[in-house]
Amino acid sequence: MLVLKGGKRRLKEGGIHKPASSPGYREMELNPLTLSFSGEHKDLGQTFREEYSRKFLLQARYSLLLGAFLYGVFGILDAELVPSMKKTLWFIRFGLFYPVVFSIILFSFSSYFRKYMQAALLAALTMAGFGITAMIVIASPPVCFSYYAGLIIVLIFGYTLLRIRFVWATLGGWLIVASYEVAAVWLSKTPTFTLINNNFFFIGANIIGMFAGYSMEYYARKDFFQARLLQQEREKLDVANQFIRKTFGRYISDDIVDSILQSPQGLLLGGEKRAVTMLMSDLRDFTSIAERLDPEQVVQILNSYFEVMVDVILRYKGTINMIVGDALFVIFGAPQELPDRAERGIACAISMQNAMTKVNAQNRRNGLPDLEMGIGLNDSEVVAGNIGSVKRSKYTVVGSGVNYTNRIQSYAGGGQIFISESLRNMVGDILRIDGQIEVLPKGAESPFRIYEVGGIAGQYNIVLQKEQPSLVTLARRIPLQCALLEGKHAESKVFDGYMVRLSNKSGEITVHGSLSMQSNLRMNISDANNEVGRKAFYGKVIRRSNDSTYLVQFTALPPVVGAYFQAFQQHVERKIPVQN
Repeated sequence: MLVLKGGKRRLKEGGIHKPASSPGYREMELNPLTLSFSGEHKDLGQTFREEYSRKFLLQARYSLLLGAFLYGVFGILDAELVPSMKKTLWFIRFGLFYPVVFSIILFSFSSYFRKYMQAALLAALTMAGFGITAMIVIASPPVCFSYYAGLIIVLIFGYTLLRIRFVWATLGGWLIVASYEVAAVWLSKTPTFTLINNNFFFIGANIIGMFAGYSMEYYARKDFFQARLLQQEREKLDVANQFIRKTFGRYISDDIVDSILQSPQGLLLGGEKRAVTMLMSDLRDFTSIAERLDPEQVVQILNSYFEVMVDVILRYKGTINMIVGDALFVIFGAPQELPDRAERGIACAISMQNAMTKVNAQNRRNGLPDLEMGIGLNDSEVVAGNIGSVKRSKYTVVGSGVNYTNRIQSYAGGGQIFISESLRNMVGDILRIDGQIEVLPKGAESPFRIYEVGGIAGQYNIVLQKEQPSLVTLARRIPLQCALLEGKHAESKVFDGYMVRLSNKSGEITVHGSLSMQSNLRMNISDANNEVGRKAFYGKVIRRSNDSTYLVQFTALPPVVGAYFQAFQQHVERKIPVQN
């Protein structure tokens, strides 16, 4: 539906009015007489003219060639109808019109032609019309009365095939009509009845041609305008997509971002059941480390750590679902399915642990402490999807397997990777298992087995690069008071023990009684001065040497206690490397 408002033509799509307030909708504003862009779209005129000339240049050339051919063929009719005047008529056709039209065709190959294309085509149109008008004057009655039909063909060419814009074509059409009227009335003395008859057909054809030319240019402008709108929306979409890539690209790989952007359902709330491999990592003793650092240093050390870890995770196509404090939660197999998600997740965990060497080297250069990370992995069926509200949602996974993964992670000491039994069974013999333990977390109904990973063969073929500590046998045993930790709380029962060997990150203790693997201990030095004795340090039992001797990996070691241990290590009897 076409509606005029305020002297401007506005476009209503499909007969349905779209209010101007509709998001992303804009009306095409045109001058109703000239079809030129007006109002806020006035600046589109030059661009449209350039594109119009470029788009229809080839059609104009072929139309000029076709017109020249037909103009010459009608010379046969001259020879049949007015043989006495054929040479004069042929001179008009071949001596006057042909040089003009072929000159314009040659000019169309010039870089200047597009600028003068409409004027040149108008010249060809009027030259053809004036030539036929001259033939009407030259030819004798009654033959001259029928030549007006040739002008109708010229008008059809001008309004349609030549693709002259409406204003130029209308000007040419009415100039031809005017020339005919002058010739018919004053020069050839056409009978009144014949003149009226011819004018009905001739002027009617011109008006029909005007409507045809008007419609063709209108829809050409409409297509141009809609293409511009589409391009603007595409640019907006590209900007939005780039924003999404920059935002989500920090956490998921580019191909996963592509799969989200290409799916129109990607941002809808809801979820689907899917089997995924989950990885959880956590820095050991980071709370006490953060307490000793300035806030700026805490941010610096975390940013440095995450920068390295995120690069590793994205390399293995993991989706970083969550970063909470110093902990990472990564999923493999959602939103993009990964047939080798289990192997990929384990290889990623090993690469993350190996990358801690790079993290700590950078920390030392910046005068920051070393970090240690524990990792747990599990494979389980979960519900994956956008969860939350319409205003705020997050792509995540939920299910009991998530909590199960977190429990596995809690048993991993610094530098260790533990996986569930289901994940071990999925991957099979290509895993290098360095140990296994049976654990019973608080609240669990039954114990379950977890496995310590030392490497994976096959496609990824990567080994965990463990730093083998050299335990120093102490000249004098360090007496300890120990308590088992349940969650974050120590049992009231305290038992005695001794530190007999030491390294920077672990120690060997002897106790009366037995300890379970992966038990968490709180320890105090019982014969130290008040400052050292009051400072508790923490560790995890990772290996049993004999009935009463255990290797404990330190999970939290206050600086004052570490300095105390360093003093003892100066009295070395011998160094004994820890055996796997």
